[in-house]
Amino acid sequence: MTAAIEPILPGHAASLPAQLAPRRPRRPLPLAVVPTPREPVTGYGMSAMDGRGRISDRVLTAVLAWTPGTALTATTTPDGVITLAPEPDGRVHLPHENTLRLPADIRHRCRLHAGDRLLLLADPEHNQLRLYPPTVLDELLNRHLAGPRR
Repeated sequence: MTAAIEPILPGHAASLPAQLAPRRPRRPLPLAVVPTPREPVTGYGMSAMDGRGRISDRVLTAVLAWTPGTALTATTTPDGVITLAPEPDGRVHLPHENTLRLPADIRHRCRLHAGDRLLLLADPEHNQLRLYPPTVLDELLNRHLAGPRR
């Protein structure tokens, strides 16, 4: 027994089987919402500290506009964040335009060692530089990762 195959002619949708017939146009997929660009107020950097407590990054001068010789005070929070701010009687000085040296007591208090990388956050609105040691970053990230999962 031989079955006849009906010809399909281009442009004749009526002769197409239902699964091959053109479909109605679909609605386009929704577009992702793009966040509004933030104002580049805060500057970020990373720097490794050497054995003498020196850290260096362009964020020091690019965002805060501190110049060599600027006197700074260094304070720490109980969890180990270091804040540097200009102060005429400050004991930390910028010897070069991209470098500063953390005093030994600050390094010991924050358990910093040669080679530790610090997150630098330059805040020109408050004219401060905040340094986040690895122990602080570990704690922040552990809390973030332990948060609700989707």
